[in-house]
Amino acid sequence: IRSIRINAKNTGVIMYPVPAGENLNIDYTGDKVKTIRLTILDAKGQAVVTENKNVLAGYNLLQVDLQKLSKGNYTLVIYDADKEYYGQQFIKL
Repeated sequence: IRSIRINAKNTGVIMYPVPAGENLNIDYTGDKVKTIRLTILDAKGQAVVTENKNVLAGYNLLQVDLQKLSKGNYTLVIYDADKEYYGQQFIKL
């Protein structure tokens, strides 16, 4: 798998590379200016990374540093100001 696309309510998310190495890139297409929260959960469901990002309407390139994470399975969850959320699993090499 090279990328994963998630679409909901005119908001698109592409996450790559999958599996991930040192960084996880997120192409986020927003419908308006807002703040989103990126949370990475480990296999036990515990938050291991949480970052708030300001995004614009349209295309945004976001990056999350994964260097402190151990190899394994994780889930990226994106919460936005409208309380909508998106989630997708990925592997950290």
